[in-house]
Amino acid sequence: MSRDEHSGVQSVERAFELLEALSHGERKVADVAESMGLPRTTVYRLLGTLEPRGYVKRNPLTGAYRLGFRLFELGNRLIHQIGLEDEATSRMEELSRRCGETVNLAVLDDFQVLYIRKVESREPLKMGLLVGTRVPAHCSGLGKAMLAFSGPDSVERYISAVSLTRYTPNTITQAGALKEEMERIRREGYAIDDEEYFPGIRCVAAPVLDHEGRVRAGLSISGPLVRMGSKHMRALAGDIRECAKGISSGLGYRCGTGTPEDR
Repeated sequence: MSRDEHSGVQSVERAFELLEALSHGERKVADVAESMGLPRTTVYRLLGTLEPRGYVKRNPLTGAYRLGFRLFELGNRLIHQIGLEDEATSRMEELSRRCGETVNLAVLDDFQVLYIRKVESREPLKMGLLVGTRVPAHCSGLGKAMLAFSGPDSVERYISAVSLTRYTPNTITQAGALKEEMERIRREGYAIDDEEYFPGIRCVAAPVLDHEGRVRAGLSISGPLVRMGSKHMRALAGDIRECAKGISSGLGYRCGTGTPEDR
């Protein structure tokens, strides 16, 4: 192997090591350089190659880096190849048929809920956001479900980074109230959106976990207030948890991490 070939292989190996170093959350360059045993200039060079391609992303508030959604796109292709995407879709379609409402799948990106899949209700009056839409996490059932199970510091980081903007009279705008809501969600295993982003729309949501018990997505049932009464919402809570648990199992999740889905 020539010197240039060896240098190229080493760069590839370091790029993968860098991605693995960022797999547990945001990290600053100095921390990554120390853990990898590399000069900061080398880490900056690697990041400068990966960032324009979407494999890593810099937090403008902290200067730290995290994994980018280009990796999600590649992973989503893998999920499709091994049939997990089809499994999620079929479960969503079945749930929508049973409950008669719109079922949504979303991920959390930059503390925003990003809708990635939807199965629409067959009712003439239906409620749901378009795939590709982003909404703030604190006023979304999906966002609150994902935040609650994303780790003990996720809510603190959200409150520090994002303004708790009011969108309706029901929007949670106080940090203390949001923390209390997170505790309830962790305790009961599901979140609700009680007209907190759009008047007249309610939803119930639960987290989707991967093989390590980490949040990878959120699943929700959404519908108009006229059909989503309190009693019906409680019934749907069990349905959404069960469906989310089934998708989680397809991602390799197994009971035992202590989340409410285990109970």
